Amino acid sequence: MDDSRFVGFRDKVMFYVLLDTMVRISELLNMKRCNVDLKSGYIKLEPHETKTKRTRSVPISTKTIKLIEEYMKEFPNHTLQ
Repeated sequence: MDDSRFVGFRDKVMFYVLLDTMVRISELLNMKRCNVDLKSGYIKLEPHETKTKRTRSVPISTKTIKLIEEYMKEFPNHTLQ
């Protein structure tokens, strides 16, 4: 994976989020920036985005937080998708 380009870096961030949280791919693709709380280290999944139709918060690691911060800083107009 070439993370020096946008697509490679985006994929790396998504891979880390998937590994950390074990969210479903559909949940990851529907994730919004406003649901990512980097200070507390959690991602909130909205009920309409989950298979079980329940809100849940999933923790993310320090490494993933740093990658998401970098992604959001480098690409402020892109979603996490």
